[in-house]
Amino acid sequence: MKNNKGGVSIVIPTYEGGKVFSQCLKMIYAQAYDGPIQLIVIDSGSSDGTAELAEKKGAILRRIDKNEFHHARTRNKALSLVAFDRVIFMVQDAVPVSEKWLSRLTESLEESGAAAVYTGQIPHENASLYARLETDSISEARGNSPKVHYLQLLESFRALLYEEAYRNIGLDNVCAIYNMNVLLEEPFPNVDFAEDLAWALKILLKGHTILYQPNVQVKHSHNRPSIYIFKRQIINAFWCAKIMQRVREDLSFLGLYDLLAVMNDVVDAAHQMGNEMQFSLNIKSFFQEILKSFPLSYRVCLFLESGLSMVHKSESLAVTEIRKRLEKEIREMFGSLLTRYPNAEKTEYAEALEQITANVLGRILGETYASCMRQGNISNRFERFMRPWLIGA
Repeated sequence: MKNNKGGVSIVIPTYEGGKVFSQCLKMIYAQAYDGPIQLIVIDSGSSDGTAELAEKKGAILRRIDKNEFHHARTRNKALSLVAFDRVIFMVQDAVPVSEKWLSRLTESLEESGAAAVYTGQIPHENASLYARLETDSISEARGNSPKVHYLQLLESFRALLYEEAYRNIGLDNVCAIYNMNVLLEEPFPNVDFAEDLAWALKILLKGHTILYQPNVQVKHSHNRPSIYIFKRQIINAFWCAKIMQRVREDLSFLGLYDLLAVMNDVVDAAHQMGNEMQFSLNIKSFFQEILKSFPLSYRVCLFLESGLSMVHKSESLAVTEIRKRLEKEIREMFGSLLTRYPNAEKTEYAEALEQITANVLGRILGETYASCMRQGNISNRFERFMRPWLIGA
């Protein structure tokens, strides 16, 4: 049991942190905090000076091979270095908004008696339109007021609707402070992704609480290419289903060829949307990049059997409804983006439309795969197609 009161340990996994990590360190050391601060950096082979900068700033530095990094195990191993009974896990591109971030975060943990407290997020100044929409939408879904998460029984969790259940375990290691003694008793579960959600579920079921504190904030957003967003959504959908033991809806009736045909139609619809607004899109090239993960012999079969480039097989009513729903979702998300950020350049809107499409396609693919896995009816072709998209996170 940790007994060193008054201080706080901060653990940050890093890899090629760049300028934003430098900003993160600057704000950490600018904190108006009376107690001692221990900074622990676990670097996965950076070559841009990230590790050296952390060491220069006085951090305890541990270097690991890039392939050794694991969301849960790496964080758990860092616990052996922690000196204080309060520990913050955060990411390299989370930058505290104010100099009172640390004092307010530690006060929230102490006053609430929660096992963990996680913060609000706002986008970085240089956030792309999609990155801004993503961060703003998450913040709006979580709400503007502090919220205590708790669960009474596993049965009560299972009774919640999917979105309610997801929000109820929505702990976020972008920036969260933990009671170290609780974390030592129950380390992060050995999952490849969403270790924070998996931990939250276990802890809540043991009777602990978790606090969302939006009045304490960090800047955090990702300017990522469409293919990264696509893959991230697949991984997120898959691991959330595995952790929560449920899917948003059972899509196991979708065959791989039907699913890819739907995705192709959705790409065409997004391309048409861009044409209507006189945007120049590369969305069809993006879809071809997705198909390249499929072995060539399978792609030939795909073309011959489902004719993605010309004529599709007849669709069931359910498949048609899914296609229409995805197209509607893209239009609504893009419409929201246009309303929120009305003065951007056309090139920015075009990029955002591609990224929104990548988000929607990645999620439907991940949810379909998770559904098939849960029903035990995954085909060899589907499994082989998905394999590259589930590696890394």
